[in-house]
Amino acid sequence: DPKLSIQGTTFSSATVSITSNSNGSDGAYLFFAKQRSGSQGGSTVVQNNDMIGQFRYLAGDGSDVESEVANITVEIDGAPGGNDTPGRIEFATTADGASSATERMTIKKDGEILIGTGGVDRPIAAQRFNSASGWGGALQIEKQNPSSGNNNIPIVAITAFNGANEQYTGGISFNRS
Repeated sequence: DPKLSIQGTTFSSATVSITSNSNGSDGAYLFFAKQRSGSQGGSTVVQNNDMIGQFRYLAGDGSDVESEVANITVEIDGAPGGNDTPGRIEFATTADGASSATERMTIKKDGEILIGTGGVDRPIAAQRFNSASGWGGALQIEKQNPSSGNNNIPIVAITAFNGANEQYTGGISFNRS
């Protein structure tokens, strides 16, 4: 039972719009906040893994409108303190035959991106670039079609870039026999 519910039978009657008409660079805001005092107006520090907010997408399944299709969740990702609140964003989707979402991709506090399932053994496709040093890198899992005439099918490619835009690439590949 939410405090605010907007329902309608058309697009326009079931839509919420937040518009900033500022003559500047400001945009519109929607704030999600969390603190642990247990009373309004508090500012007690949150803890690691606390959920700060979630966008949850639900669909009618013939019996109710409570089956989750997907969600985007923001949580604390480490030990918070004064002006220090490390966070992560988790993206989840619901598999066929299920009614609740499973985490599929996470962006962690340090920029690490985890994609897929299986915890730390997930397939990864991530890029990182340090503008201060000019160094960067990418890790990609690729699949190429062997019928294209390329018998060398890379499955993991690791690339590093230095400040002079020189590229160093290595990888693991399998040859079709």
